[in-house]
Amino acid sequence: MNRLKADKFELLIDAEIYDRDLSYEENTALNLELTSYGFSVKTTLDADIRRVAAFARDIMTMYVTLKGSATLDEPYGDRFIDFRMTPLGRVQVKGELSDYSMGYSHEMKFENEFDQTYLKEFAEGLIEKYGKYL
Repeated sequence: MNRLKADKFELLIDAEIYDRDLSYEENTALNLELTSYGFSVKTTLDADIRRVAAFARDIMTMYVTLKGSATLDEPYGDRFIDFRMTPLGRVQVKGELSDYSMGYSHEMKFENEFDQTYLKEFAEGLIEKYGKYL
Protein backbone atom coordinates (compact mmCIF):
# COMPACT_ATOMS: atom_id res chain seq x y z
CA MET A 1 0.00 0.00 0.00
CA ASN A 2 1.33 3.44 -0.93
CA ARG A 3 0.62 6.32 1.41
CA LEU A 4 0.72 10.10 1.10
CA LYS A 5 0.32 11.79 4.46
CA ALA A 6 0.35 15.59 4.62
CA ASP A 7 -0.98 18.03 7.21
CA LYS A 8 -4.72 17.37 6.96
CA PHE A 9 -4.70 15.05 3.98
CA GLU A 10 -4.00 11.34 3.64
CA LEU A 11 -4.26 9.06 0.62
CA LEU A 12 -3.65 5.31 0.58
CA ILE A 13 -3.49 3.42 -2.71
CA ASP A 14 -3.32 -0.31 -3.26
CA ALA A 15 -3.82 -1.98 -6.64
CA GLU A 16 -5.02 -5.45 -7.51
CA ILE A 17 -3.66 -5.89 -11.04
CA TYR A 18 -5.23 -8.46 -13.34
CA ASP A 19 -2.32 -9.16 -15.71
CA ARG A 20 -4.40 -11.43 -17.93
CA ASP A 21 -6.65 -8.40 -18.68
CA LEU A 22 -3.92 -5.91 -19.62
CA SER A 23 -5.32 -5.56 -23.13
CA TYR A 24 -8.45 -3.98 -21.64
CA GLU A 25 -8.70 -0.42 -20.25
CA GLU A 26 -10.05 -1.69 -16.93
CA ASN A 27 -7.49 -4.19 -15.68
CA THR A 28 -6.95 -3.08 -12.09
CA ALA A 29 -9.02 -2.70 -8.95
CA LEU A 30 -7.55 0.43 -7.39
CA ASN A 31 -8.38 0.50 -3.68
CA LEU A 32 -8.34 4.03 -2.27
CA GLU A 33 -8.66 5.43 1.22
CA LEU A 34 -8.71 9.21 1.43
CA THR A 35 -9.07 11.59 4.36
CA SER A 36 -9.25 15.36 3.95
CA TYR A 37 -9.86 17.62 6.95
CA GLY A 38 -11.59 14.81 8.83
CA PHE A 39 -13.85 13.66 6.00
CA SER A 40 -13.02 10.26 4.60
CA VAL A 41 -13.90 7.80 1.88
CA LYS A 42 -12.92 4.24 1.11
CA THR A 43 -13.68 2.99 -2.40
CA THR A 44 -12.39 1.00 -5.35
CA LEU A 45 -11.86 2.46 -8.83
CA ASP A 46 -11.85 0.43 -12.03
CA ALA A 47 -8.50 1.52 -13.44
CA ASP A 48 -5.89 0.90 -16.10
CA ILE A 49 -2.54 0.10 -14.47
CA ARG A 50 -0.75 1.97 -17.25
CA ARG A 51 -2.61 5.13 -16.24
CA VAL A 52 -1.71 4.49 -12.60
CA ALA A 53 1.96 4.20 -13.64
CA ALA A 54 1.67 7.45 -15.64
CA PHE A 55 0.14 9.10 -12.56
CA ALA A 56 3.18 7.97 -10.53
CA ARG A 57 5.54 9.42 -13.15
CA ASP A 58 3.59 12.69 -13.21
CA ILE A 59 3.67 12.98 -9.41
CA MET A 60 7.46 12.55 -9.47
CA THR A 61 7.76 15.16 -12.24
CA MET A 62 5.72 17.58 -10.12
CA TYR A 63 8.04 17.00 -7.17
CA VAL A 64 11.22 17.49 -9.22
CA THR A 65 10.16 20.41 -11.46
CA LEU A 66 7.60 22.14 -9.21
CA LYS A 67 5.30 22.23 -12.26
CA GLY A 68 2.57 20.18 -13.80
CA SER A 69 -0.34 18.01 -12.78
CA ALA A 70 -1.30 14.38 -12.25
CA THR A 71 -4.73 12.80 -12.41
CA LEU A 72 -5.95 9.45 -11.19
CA ASP A 73 -9.30 8.47 -12.67
CA GLU A 74 -11.43 5.75 -14.16
CA PRO A 75 -11.37 5.17 -17.94
CA TYR A 76 -15.19 5.26 -18.14
CA GLY A 77 -16.22 6.92 -14.90
CA ASP A 78 -16.52 10.31 -13.28
CA ARG A 79 -14.54 9.58 -10.11
CA PHE A 80 -11.11 11.21 -9.93
CA ILE A 81 -8.28 12.73 -7.89
CA ASP A 82 -6.39 15.64 -9.47
CA PHE A 83 -3.06 17.04 -8.23
CA ARG A 84 -1.80 20.43 -9.52
CA MET A 85 1.36 22.35 -8.64
CA THR A 86 0.95 26.01 -7.73
CA PRO A 87 3.56 28.67 -8.59
CA LEU A 88 4.53 28.76 -4.88
CA GLY A 89 5.54 25.09 -4.66
CA ARG A 90 2.30 23.90 -3.13
CA VAL A 91 0.17 21.01 -4.30
CA GLN A 92 -3.54 21.57 -4.80
CA VAL A 93 -5.55 18.38 -4.76
CA LYS A 94 -9.21 18.11 -5.72
CA GLY A 95 -11.46 15.22 -6.47
CA GLU A 96 -14.75 13.45 -6.47
CA LEU A 97 -15.08 9.93 -5.16
CA SER A 98 -18.21 7.90 -4.66
CA ASP A 99 -19.34 4.44 -3.77
CA TYR A 100 -22.54 2.48 -4.04
CA SER A 101 -22.89 -0.36 -1.60
CA MET A 102 -25.63 -2.16 0.25
CA GLY A 103 -28.21 -0.15 -1.69
CA TYR A 104 -26.87 3.23 -0.57
CA SER A 105 -25.00 5.89 -2.50
CA HIS A 106 -22.19 7.95 -0.99
CA GLU A 107 -20.23 10.82 -2.52
CA MET A 108 -17.30 12.96 -1.43
CA LYS A 109 -16.04 16.10 -3.16
CA PHE A 110 -12.88 17.50 -1.65
CA GLU A 111 -10.14 20.11 -1.96
CA ASN A 112 -6.90 20.43 -0.06
CA GLU A 113 -3.43 21.93 -0.37
CA PHE A 114 -0.03 20.99 1.03
CA ASP A 115 3.71 21.44 0.46
CA GLN A 116 5.33 19.55 -2.42
CA THR A 117 7.87 17.90 -0.10
CA TYR A 118 5.20 15.36 0.84
CA LEU A 119 5.22 14.00 -2.74
CA LYS A 120 8.72 12.50 -2.86
CA GLU A 121 8.29 9.32 -0.82
CA PHE A 122 4.80 8.75 -2.22
CA ALA A 123 5.99 9.08 -5.84
CA GLU A 124 9.04 6.86 -5.27
CA GLY A 125 6.85 4.12 -3.80
CA LEU A 126 4.35 4.28 -6.65
CA ILE A 127 7.09 4.18 -9.30
CA GLU A 128 8.81 1.27 -7.57
CA LYS A 129 5.58 -0.69 -7.49
CA TYR A 130 3.95 0.26 -10.82
CA GLY A 131 6.72 1.80 -12.95
CA LYS A 132 7.16 -1.36 -14.97
CA TYR A 133 3.76 -0.66 -16.59
CA LEU A 134 4.93 2.62 -18.21
